[in-house]
Amino acid sequence: MKKIWTADTQLIFDELSGLVSTAARLILYQKGSPPNSTTASQIHSIENKKLLELTKEKPFQAPQGSALFLYQPPGNAMRGFYIKLHDDSADKLVTEIPGEIIQFQRRRHPRIATANNCKATFTRKGSQYLNNGIIENISREGAKLTGNFSQHIKQGDILSPLSMSLRLRFGDYEENVTAGEAVVKRLTKNKKGETELGVQFCLQGTDHEYLDRYLSIRSLENYPHATK
Repeated sequence: MKKIWTADTQLIFDELSGLVSTAARLILYQKGSPPNSTTASQIHSIENKKLLELTKEKPFQAPQGSALFLYQPPGNAMRGFYIKLHDDSADKLVTEIPGEIIQFQRRRHPRIATANNCKATFTRKGSQYLNNGIIENISREGAKLTGNFSQHIKQGDILSPLSMSLRLRFGDYEENVTAGEAVVKRLTKNKKGETELGVQFCLQGTDHEYLDRYLSIRSLENYPHATK
């Protein structure tokens, strides 16, 4: 799922300098805890140590165990590095420059089970009836939706638009993703009498990046050995 992107000292420094220059958003993730958002603010040195300083979007206590900083380079897969805490305050966090940066490998159809609080809203093309349901699982190109949907929906129908609220098991982290159109590829009934829809879509622009980011973080949350 993840591999070393680089362990080259200069390339790492250049990469982090780029994050600082664009005030990039980095998400601090530790398994079992809510993710926290930070912004790369500056690089400086203390006692021959190169340090990356990040500004917290809201106060939180830096984790004591293994944790990852995750970020999304435009047009690329999610990258990250393990934190080596140097200093922590109410509004800032300082970590040593990492010895390596990892990258999450993209697979064509990684089917990821969602948390049980992910919701979908859509209308069938040509109809004004608003359908609401739960997202059971999701990949980069499709999802499984469950709910008491309109009885008029059938295989091959176009859902337009399909709005998805993607959340994690812990905390209030959320990604909102919209597919302009989604095609109903499969339609069945479950034991509760609810309709299950298998839909396929093709995301564009930032929605594609938001979903990629969610899939990477959710996969860490799902697998016991995803972090050190």
